Amino acid sequence: MRKCINCGVNIEDDALFCPYCGCVNKKGSKNKGIKIISSSTKIKNDNKSNEDGKKVLWILLWLLVFPIPITIVFLKSNKLNKSAKFLIIAAAWVIYLMIFAPGFGDSNTGNIKKLTFTRGDEVTVKVSCKKSPGYLIVDVKSKNSFKPEDVIFVSDNPEVATITFVKANDNFLYFEIIGLSGGETNVYAMSADGNIRSDSIHVIVTVPILIEKIELVEVKTEFILGETLKVEKKIYPSDAENKILKWSSSDESVATVDEAGNIVAVGGGKTTIKVTSSNGVEASFDITVDGTKKLMRVKVSHYRDDNNNIGNEWEYEFKIDGEYVSGQIVVTVGETLSLSAKITEEDEKPDVGTGSAFYKVKEEDLFNGFEVKFDVYVTENAGKNKGKSAHFIVVYTFSPK
Repeated sequence: MRKCINCGVNIEDDALFCPYCGCVNKKGSKNKGIKIISSSTKIKNDNKSNEDGKKVLWILLWLLVFPIPITIVFLKSNKLNKSAKFLIIAAAWVIYLMIFAPGFGDSNTGNIKKLTFTRGDEVTVKVSCKKSPGYLIVDVKSKNSFKPEDVIFVSDNPEVATITFVKANDNFLYFEIIGLSGGETNVYAMSADGNIRSDSIHVIVTVPILIEKIELVEVKTEFILGETLKVEKKIYPSDAENKILKWSSSDESVATVDEAGNIVAVGGGKTTIKVTSSNGVEASFDITVDGTKKLMRVKVSHYRDDNNNIGNEWEYEFKIDGEYVSGQIVVTVGETLSLSAKITEEDEKPDVGTGSAFYKVKEEDLFNGFEVKFDVYVTENAGKNKGKSAHFIVVYTFSPK
Protein backbone atom coordinates (compact mmCIF):
# COMPACT_ATOMS: atom_id res chain seq x y z
CA MET A 1 0.00 0.00 0.00
CA ARG A 2 1.03 3.54 -0.61
CA LYS A 3 -0.50 6.99 -0.05
CA CYS A 4 -2.07 9.16 -2.80
CA ILE A 5 0.32 11.94 -3.67
CA ASN A 6 -2.63 14.38 -3.86
CA CYS A 7 -5.07 13.58 -1.00
CA GLY A 8 -3.01 11.14 1.17
CA VAL A 9 -5.55 8.26 0.99
CA ASN A 10 -4.08 4.70 1.03
CA ILE A 11 -4.17 3.07 -2.43
CA GLU A 12 -2.85 -0.15 -4.01
CA ASP A 13 0.75 -0.09 -5.15
CA ASP A 14 -0.20 -0.83 -8.75
CA ALA A 15 -3.13 1.65 -8.91
CA LEU A 16 -2.79 4.23 -11.69
CA PHE A 17 -5.49 6.58 -10.31
CA CYS A 18 -6.56 7.42 -6.80
CA PRO A 19 -10.07 5.98 -6.31
CA TYR A 20 -10.97 8.92 -4.05
CA CYS A 21 -9.73 12.04 -5.84
CA GLY A 22 -8.87 10.60 -9.29
CA CYS A 23 -5.32 11.94 -9.24
CA VAL A 24 -2.65 10.12 -11.38
CA ASN A 25 -0.47 8.11 -8.98
CA LYS A 26 1.74 6.04 -11.26
CA LYS A 27 5.29 6.09 -10.15
CA GLY A 28 7.52 8.16 -12.40
CA SER A 29 4.55 9.74 -14.22
CA LYS A 30 5.06 13.22 -15.60
CA ASN A 31 1.43 14.11 -14.71
CA LYS A 32 2.06 13.81 -10.99
CA GLY A 33 -0.49 15.77 -8.93
CA ILE A 34 -2.91 16.38 -11.80
CA LYS A 35 -6.54 15.64 -11.02
CA ILE A 36 -8.47 13.78 -13.73
CA ILE A 37 -12.20 14.42 -13.61
CA SER A 38 -14.43 11.86 -15.18
CA SER A 39 -17.59 12.85 -17.08
CA SER A 40 -19.75 11.38 -14.37
CA THR A 41 -17.98 13.47 -11.76
CA LYS A 42 -18.42 16.65 -13.86
CA ILE A 43 -22.17 16.06 -14.32
CA LYS A 44 -22.50 15.47 -10.62
CA ASN A 45 -20.75 18.75 -9.83
CA ASP A 46 -22.88 20.70 -12.42
CA ASN A 47 -26.07 19.30 -10.89
CA LYS A 48 -24.84 20.36 -7.48
CA SER A 49 -24.18 23.95 -8.74
CA ASN A 50 -27.66 24.19 -10.29
CA GLU A 51 -29.24 23.01 -7.07
CA ASP A 52 -27.23 25.55 -5.08
CA GLY A 53 -28.31 28.33 -7.49
CA LYS A 54 -31.97 27.43 -7.11
CA LYS A 55 -31.60 27.44 -3.35
CA VAL A 56 -30.11 30.94 -3.40
CA LEU A 57 -32.90 32.19 -5.75
CA TRP A 58 -35.65 30.83 -3.49
CA ILE A 59 -33.90 32.30 -0.49
CA LEU A 60 -33.85 35.78 -2.14
CA LEU A 61 -37.49 35.54 -3.18
CA TRP A 62 -38.52 34.55 0.31
CA LEU A 63 -36.51 37.42 1.80
CA LEU A 64 -38.54 39.89 -0.32
CA VAL A 65 -41.74 38.58 1.25
CA PHE A 66 -40.66 38.03 4.79
CA PRO A 67 -37.09 39.31 5.32
CA ILE A 68 -36.77 39.72 9.09
CA PRO A 69 -37.54 36.14 10.25
CA ILE A 70 -35.49 34.71 7.41
CA THR A 71 -32.59 36.98 8.32
CA ILE A 72 -32.70 35.57 11.83
CA VAL A 73 -32.84 31.99 10.47
CA PHE A 74 -29.82 32.53 8.25
CA LEU A 75 -27.85 34.14 11.05
CA LYS A 76 -28.36 30.97 13.12
CA SER A 77 -27.66 28.60 10.20
CA ASN A 78 -24.49 26.48 10.40
CA LYS A 79 -24.64 25.39 6.78
CA LEU A 80 -23.35 28.73 5.37
CA ASN A 81 -20.15 30.50 6.27
CA LYS A 82 -20.22 34.09 7.49
CA SER A 83 -19.40 35.62 4.09
CA ALA A 84 -22.23 33.78 2.35
CA LYS A 85 -24.70 34.75 5.09
CA PHE A 86 -23.72 38.40 4.86
CA LEU A 87 -23.93 38.59 1.05
CA ILE A 88 -27.31 36.83 0.82
CA ILE A 89 -28.93 38.82 3.62
CA ALA A 90 -27.49 42.19 2.45
CA ALA A 91 -28.55 41.63 -1.16
CA ALA A 92 -32.04 40.60 -0.12
CA TRP A 93 -32.51 43.63 2.09
CA VAL A 94 -31.27 46.05 -0.60
CA ILE A 95 -33.64 44.59 -3.19
CA TYR A 96 -36.49 44.56 -0.69
CA LEU A 97 -35.98 48.21 0.27
CA MET A 98 -35.63 49.35 -3.35
CA ILE A 99 -38.97 47.76 -4.21
CA PHE A 100 -41.03 48.34 -1.11
CA ALA A 101 -39.46 51.30 0.75
CA PRO A 102 -40.48 54.69 -0.77
CA GLY A 103 -37.51 56.79 -1.82
CA PHE A 104 -34.85 54.19 -1.05
CA GLY A 105 -32.07 54.41 -3.65
CA ASP A 106 -33.09 57.89 -4.80
CA SER A 107 -30.66 60.79 -4.47
CA ASN A 108 -33.61 62.86 -3.23
CA THR A 109 -35.62 61.56 -0.34
CA GLY A 110 -38.41 64.07 -1.09
CA ASN A 111 -41.35 63.91 -3.50
CA ILE A 112 -39.63 65.53 -6.51
CA LYS A 113 -37.70 63.32 -8.91
CA LYS A 114 -36.90 65.64 -11.83
CA LEU A 115 -37.39 69.27 -13.03
CA THR A 116 -37.53 70.02 -16.76
CA PHE A 117 -38.12 73.29 -18.68
CA THR A 118 -40.25 72.66 -21.77
CA ARG A 119 -38.54 75.01 -24.19
CA GLY A 120 -35.48 77.08 -24.81
CA ASP A 121 -32.02 77.11 -23.25
CA GLU A 122 -31.69 80.81 -24.12
CA VAL A 123 -34.14 83.68 -23.81
CA THR A 124 -33.78 87.32 -24.84
CA VAL A 125 -35.88 89.92 -23.04
CA LYS A 126 -35.79 93.72 -22.96
CA VAL A 127 -35.40 95.82 -19.86
CA SER A 128 -38.76 96.35 -18.09
CA CYS A 129 -40.36 93.62 -20.21
CA LYS A 130 -41.63 90.14 -19.34
CA LYS A 131 -41.38 86.84 -21.18
CA SER A 132 -42.97 83.46 -20.45
CA PRO A 133 -41.01 80.78 -22.36
CA GLY A 134 -43.04 77.63 -21.76
CA TYR A 135 -43.40 76.03 -18.35
CA LEU A 136 -41.63 73.75 -15.88
CA ILE A 137 -42.54 70.06 -15.68
CA VAL A 138 -42.16 68.68 -12.17
CA ASP A 139 -41.73 64.89 -12.18
CA VAL A 140 -43.01 63.73 -8.81
CA LYS A 141 -43.55 60.47 -6.97
CA SER A 142 -46.97 61.50 -5.73
CA LYS A 143 -49.08 64.24 -7.34
CA ASN A 144 -51.33 64.32 -4.31
CA SER A 145 -48.40 65.33 -2.13
CA PHE A 146 -47.03 67.99 -4.50
CA LYS A 147 -47.36 71.75 -3.85
CA PRO A 148 -45.96 74.61 -5.97
CA GLU A 149 -44.05 75.72 -2.87
CA ASP A 150 -41.96 72.57 -3.24
CA VAL A 151 -40.13 74.28 -6.11
CA ILE A 152 -37.97 77.41 -5.92
CA PHE A 153 -37.09 79.56 -8.96
CA VAL A 154 -33.60 81.07 -8.84
CA SER A 155 -31.65 83.70 -10.81
CA ASP A 156 -27.87 83.79 -10.58
CA ASN A 157 -28.00 87.57 -10.98
CA PRO A 158 -31.37 88.98 -9.83
CA GLU A 159 -30.22 92.51 -10.64
CA VAL A 160 -30.21 91.60 -14.34
CA ALA A 161 -33.31 89.37 -14.46
CA THR A 162 -35.63 87.49 -12.14
CA ILE A 163 -37.71 84.35 -12.68
CA THR A 164 -41.05 84.25 -10.91
CA PHE A 165 -43.75 81.60 -10.41
CA VAL A 166 -47.08 82.61 -12.01
CA LYS A 167 -49.53 79.71 -11.73
CA ALA A 168 -49.72 75.94 -11.49
CA ASN A 169 -51.64 73.32 -13.47
CA ASP A 170 -51.19 70.03 -11.62
CA ASN A 171 -47.42 69.46 -11.72
CA PHE A 172 -46.88 72.02 -14.52
CA LEU A 173 -45.55 75.33 -13.18
CA TYR A 174 -45.85 78.46 -15.34
CA PHE A 175 -43.33 81.24 -14.79
CA GLU A 176 -42.17 84.55 -16.25
CA ILE A 177 -38.74 86.07 -16.71
CA ILE A 178 -38.49 89.83 -16.06
CA GLY A 179 -35.64 91.90 -17.49
CA LEU A 180 -34.37 94.51 -15.03
CA SER A 181 -31.06 95.78 -16.44
CA GLY A 182 -28.79 95.09 -19.38
CA GLY A 183 -26.63 92.00 -19.06
CA GLU A 184 -26.75 88.20 -18.87
CA THR A 185 -27.66 85.67 -16.21
CA ASN A 186 -28.80 82.08 -15.76
CA VAL A 187 -32.09 81.05 -14.22
CA TYR A 188 -33.17 77.63 -13.03
CA ALA A 189 -35.54 75.76 -10.72
CA MET A 190 -34.71 73.58 -7.75
CA SER A 191 -36.55 71.55 -5.15
CA ALA A 192 -37.12 73.27 -1.83
CA ASP A 193 -34.84 70.75 -0.10
CA GLY A 194 -32.03 71.55 -2.56
CA ASN A 195 -31.57 67.98 -3.82
CA ILE A 196 -32.99 68.34 -7.33
CA ARG A 197 -32.12 71.06 -9.83
CA SER A 198 -33.21 71.73 -13.41
CA ASP A 199 -31.04 72.71 -16.35
CA SER A 200 -30.40 76.46 -16.65
CA ILE A 201 -31.96 78.93 -19.07
CA HIS A 202 -29.48 81.54 -20.24
CA VAL A 203 -31.12 84.97 -20.15
CA ILE A 204 -29.90 87.94 -22.20
CA VAL A 205 -31.42 91.29 -21.18
CA THR A 206 -31.14 94.00 -23.84
CA VAL A 207 -31.45 97.72 -23.24
CA PRO A 208 -33.91 99.38 -25.68
CA ILE A 209 -32.80 102.36 -27.75
CA LEU A 210 -34.54 105.30 -26.08
CA ILE A 211 -35.68 108.63 -27.46
CA GLU A 212 -33.13 111.35 -26.77
CA LYS A 213 -34.80 114.34 -28.41
CA ILE A 214 -38.16 115.41 -29.89
CA GLU A 215 -38.23 118.25 -32.39
CA LEU A 216 -41.55 119.95 -33.29
CA VAL A 217 -41.60 121.13 -36.90
CA GLU A 218 -43.40 124.23 -38.27
CA VAL A 219 -45.51 124.86 -35.21
CA LYS A 220 -48.18 127.58 -35.25
CA THR A 221 -48.76 129.88 -32.31
CA GLU A 222 -51.79 131.97 -33.37
CA PHE A 223 -55.18 130.26 -33.72
CA ILE A 224 -58.80 131.23 -34.13
CA LEU A 225 -61.79 129.28 -32.84
CA GLY A 226 -62.38 126.04 -34.73
CA GLU A 227 -58.98 126.05 -36.37
CA THR A 228 -57.04 122.77 -36.41
CA LEU A 229 -53.42 121.80 -36.81
CA LYS A 230 -51.57 118.49 -36.95
CA VAL A 231 -48.20 118.94 -35.28
CA GLU A 232 -45.31 117.46 -37.20
CA LYS A 233 -42.37 116.08 -35.19
CA LYS A 234 -38.96 114.46 -35.57
CA ILE A 235 -37.60 111.88 -33.14
CA TYR A 236 -33.90 111.37 -32.42
CA PRO A 237 -32.36 108.89 -32.79
CA SER A 238 -34.51 107.73 -35.67
CA ASP A 239 -34.11 104.06 -34.69
CA ALA A 240 -35.49 104.56 -31.18
CA GLU A 241 -37.60 101.51 -30.31
CA ASN A 242 -40.45 102.96 -28.27
CA LYS A 243 -41.89 105.90 -30.22
CA ILE A 244 -45.18 106.13 -28.35
CA LEU A 245 -45.79 109.76 -27.38
CA LYS A 246 -48.25 111.37 -25.01
CA TRP A 247 -49.77 114.74 -26.00
CA SER A 248 -51.39 117.18 -23.59
CA SER A 249 -52.82 120.70 -23.37
CA SER A 250 -52.41 122.74 -20.21
CA ASP A 251 -55.89 124.25 -20.74
CA GLU A 252 -58.35 122.13 -22.69
CA SER A 253 -60.97 124.92 -22.60
CA VAL A 254 -58.66 126.78 -24.99
CA ALA A 255 -57.37 123.93 -27.17
CA THR A 256 -57.45 120.16 -27.19
CA VAL A 257 -54.90 117.73 -28.65
CA ASP A 258 -55.37 114.03 -29.40
CA GLU A 259 -52.90 111.13 -29.26
CA ALA A 260 -51.79 111.80 -32.84
CA GLY A 261 -50.94 115.48 -32.16
CA ASN A 262 -54.05 117.03 -33.79
CA ILE A 263 -54.84 120.40 -32.16
CA VAL A 264 -58.34 121.94 -32.15
CA ALA A 265 -58.85 125.52 -30.91
CA VAL A 266 -62.08 125.58 -28.86
CA GLY A 267 -61.96 128.78 -26.78
CA GLY A 268 -60.21 132.10 -26.44
CA GLY A 269 -57.05 132.26 -24.35
CA LYS A 270 -53.57 130.73 -24.06
CA THR A 271 -52.40 127.18 -23.50
CA THR A 272 -49.27 125.02 -23.76
CA ILE A 273 -49.15 122.00 -26.02
CA LYS A 274 -46.68 119.39 -24.75
CA VAL A 275 -45.49 116.03 -26.00
CA THR A 276 -43.72 113.50 -23.76
CA SER A 277 -41.98 110.21 -24.58
CA SER A 278 -42.22 107.10 -22.42
CA ASN A 279 -38.73 107.77 -21.03
CA GLY A 280 -39.56 111.37 -20.09
CA VAL A 281 -38.18 113.40 -23.02
CA GLU A 282 -40.40 116.50 -23.62
CA ALA A 283 -41.05 119.21 -26.18
CA SER A 284 -43.66 121.98 -26.01
CA PHE A 285 -44.88 125.29 -27.43
CA ASP A 286 -47.44 127.95 -26.46
CA ILE A 287 -50.45 128.92 -28.54
CA THR A 288 -52.95 131.80 -28.36
CA VAL A 289 -56.53 131.42 -29.52
CA ASP A 290 -58.48 134.50 -30.62
CA GLY A 291 -61.94 133.93 -29.13
CA THR A 292 -63.57 136.60 -31.35
CA LYS A 293 -62.92 134.79 -34.60
CA LYS A 294 -63.96 131.39 -35.80
CA LEU A 295 -63.53 129.26 -38.87
CA MET A 296 -67.01 128.12 -39.86
CA ARG A 297 -68.47 125.88 -42.52
CA VAL A 298 -70.68 127.63 -45.11
CA LYS A 299 -73.36 125.95 -47.17
CA VAL A 300 -75.55 127.76 -49.69
CA SER A 301 -78.88 126.24 -50.75
CA HIS A 302 -81.87 127.54 -52.73
CA TYR A 303 -85.34 126.56 -53.76
CA ARG A 304 -88.14 128.05 -55.93
CA ASP A 305 -91.35 129.43 -54.54
CA ASP A 306 -93.50 130.11 -57.63
CA ASN A 307 -95.81 128.39 -60.13
CA ASN A 308 -94.49 130.04 -63.26
CA ASN A 309 -93.28 127.48 -65.74
CA ILE A 310 -90.31 129.42 -66.99
CA GLY A 311 -86.64 128.57 -67.36
CA ASN A 312 -84.94 125.25 -68.07
CA GLU A 313 -81.25 125.79 -67.45
CA TRP A 314 -79.90 128.01 -64.70
CA GLU A 315 -76.54 129.31 -63.57
CA TYR A 316 -75.84 130.26 -59.92
CA GLU A 317 -73.28 132.59 -58.39
CA PHE A 318 -72.91 133.04 -54.59
CA LYS A 319 -70.51 135.40 -52.82
CA ILE A 320 -69.60 136.59 -49.32
CA ASP A 321 -67.98 140.00 -49.11
CA GLY A 322 -67.39 139.86 -52.86
CA GLU A 323 -65.59 136.47 -52.74
CA TYR A 324 -66.96 133.22 -54.07
CA VAL A 325 -68.08 130.83 -51.35
CA SER A 326 -65.43 128.12 -50.82
CA GLY A 327 -67.07 126.00 -48.13
CA GLN A 328 -65.52 127.70 -45.08
CA ILE A 329 -64.96 131.22 -43.86
CA VAL A 330 -63.53 133.06 -40.88
CA VAL A 331 -66.15 135.16 -39.15
CA THR A 332 -65.52 137.75 -36.44
CA VAL A 333 -67.77 138.94 -33.64
CA GLY A 334 -69.19 142.37 -34.60
CA GLU A 335 -68.34 141.92 -38.27
CA THR A 336 -71.08 142.61 -40.88
CA LEU A 337 -71.18 140.03 -43.64
CA SER A 338 -72.33 140.98 -47.14
CA LEU A 339 -74.10 138.05 -48.80
CA SER A 340 -75.16 138.04 -52.44
CA ALA A 341 -76.59 135.74 -55.10
CA LYS A 342 -76.86 135.99 -58.88
CA ILE A 343 -79.10 133.56 -60.77
CA THR A 344 -79.19 133.48 -64.58
CA GLU A 345 -81.57 131.71 -66.98
CA GLU A 346 -79.46 130.51 -69.90
CA ASP A 347 -81.25 131.13 -73.25
CA GLU A 348 -80.82 133.33 -76.35
CA LYS A 349 -81.58 136.40 -74.21
CA PRO A 350 -80.40 135.44 -70.71
CA ASP A 351 -82.59 136.57 -67.83
CA VAL A 352 -80.70 137.63 -64.70
CA GLY A 353 -81.86 138.05 -61.10
CA THR A 354 -79.84 139.20 -58.08
CA GLY A 355 -80.37 139.43 -54.35
CA SER A 356 -78.36 140.28 -51.25
CA ALA A 357 -78.42 140.52 -47.49
CA PHE A 358 -76.29 141.78 -44.61
CA TYR A 359 -75.68 140.08 -41.30
CA LYS A 360 -73.83 141.31 -38.18
CA VAL A 361 -72.11 138.44 -36.36
CA LYS A 362 -72.84 138.01 -32.65
CA GLU A 363 -70.66 136.18 -30.10
CA GLU A 364 -73.10 133.31 -29.65
CA ASP A 365 -73.15 132.79 -33.43
CA LEU A 366 -69.57 131.47 -33.23
CA PHE A 367 -70.69 128.54 -31.11
CA ASN A 368 -74.30 128.03 -32.19
CA GLY A 369 -74.05 128.85 -35.89
CA PHE A 370 -76.55 131.02 -37.79
CA GLU A 371 -78.58 131.20 -40.98
CA VAL A 372 -79.36 134.05 -43.44
CA LYS A 373 -82.20 133.99 -46.06
CA PHE A 374 -83.07 136.38 -48.87
CA ASP A 375 -85.08 136.46 -52.13
CA VAL A 376 -83.93 136.50 -55.75
CA TYR A 377 -86.37 137.15 -58.62
CA VAL A 378 -85.54 136.35 -62.24
CA THR A 379 -87.97 138.05 -64.75
CA GLU A 380 -88.55 136.73 -68.29
CA ASN A 381 -87.61 139.50 -70.76
CA ALA A 382 -89.03 138.05 -73.99
CA GLY A 383 -91.42 135.54 -75.45
CA LYS A 384 -94.85 134.46 -74.35
CA ASN A 385 -93.86 134.52 -70.65
CA LYS A 386 -92.43 137.99 -70.81
CA GLY A 387 -92.86 139.78 -67.49
CA LYS A 388 -93.28 136.63 -65.44
CA SER A 389 -90.70 135.91 -62.70
CA ALA A 390 -89.07 132.86 -61.11
CA HIS A 391 -88.89 133.34 -57.33
CA PHE A 392 -85.85 131.82 -55.57
CA ILE A 393 -85.17 131.74 -51.85
CA VAL A 394 -81.45 131.59 -51.11
CA VAL A 395 -80.22 130.26 -47.72
CA TYR A 396 -76.72 130.81 -46.30
CA THR A 397 -76.01 128.38 -43.41
CA PHE A 398 -72.99 128.93 -41.12
CA SER A 399 -72.05 125.98 -38.91
CA PRO A 400 -69.33 125.65 -36.26
CA LYS A 401 -66.46 123.33 -37.25
